[in-house]
Amino acid sequence: GSGKTHTMLGQPQEPGVMPEAVEELMAAALRDDDFDYKFGVSYVEIYNEKVKDLLNPDSQADLEVREDAKHGTHIQGAVELAVGSAAEIMEHMQRGSVYRTTEATNCNEVSS
Repeated sequence: GSGKTHTMLGQPQEPGVMPEAVEELMAAALRDDDFDYKFGVSYVEIYNEKVKDLLNPDSQADLEVREDAKHGTHIQGAVELAVGSAAEIMEHMQRGSVYRTTEATNCNEVSS
């Protein structure tokens, strides 16, 4: 591995790109009194051209990427969970990470 997982997720003492972005997004929403924000999280993996829902490991292993005027680009059939905090989003990410595809790279146990 080239450190992609560490760069994206990081560690509790050294957060990666995703936790930092989620924290900033939630903080910006809290500062904005003009709008009422609702957040949801989906977590999918694209591996060997197959799309897998990591929050619903029992779903079919190859979901479809769709694009339409109402929803924009989305993964048809992927679970979307309502969330209210950055911590809640990261809890779902931790849970979903268990179902990521990993292959031996002789670097570390979470590389893919």
